[in-house]
This record gives sequence, C-alpha cells and structure tokens, in this order.
Amino acid sequence: MSVVTRTLGKPHMEVFIKGAPEKVLALCRPETVPASASQALSRYTKRGFRVLALGRKVLSKKTTWLH
Repeated sequence: MSVVTRTLGKPHMEVFIKGAPEKVLALCRPETVPASASQALSRYTKRGFRVLALGRKVLSKKTTWLH
C-alpha cells in the first residue's frame, strides 16, 4: 500500500509505503536499510509478531499531481 503526500508550503511531494518487509526491502536502496534489519525481522517473527515495514521517499520537485 502506498500514498503520495504534499505538505503545504513544501516544494516537493513524498511517497510512503507499508507492507511485507521482504517486499518493502526489495524496493529500498541497500545503503538505506539498517544492517540489523534482517536480524530484527527474524527475532520478531520467531516470537509470533506480525511485522510490517515502512518506507519513504522524497519525490523530485518536478513531480506534480498531473503526472
């Protein structure tokens, strides 16, 4: 699931995503993912927790609602 937002007064838009960690991590640049992400995911899932991952990206200032 994703949403595109624009904060009033800001010159850019942002996109936020949530979903299964495996899918979200596949969309991320590796250097932006904490080194401990896989270990944390494994620890929580082994304890029976349902885990959601979140991601955010600032879009180009050229991006508009019309594109």
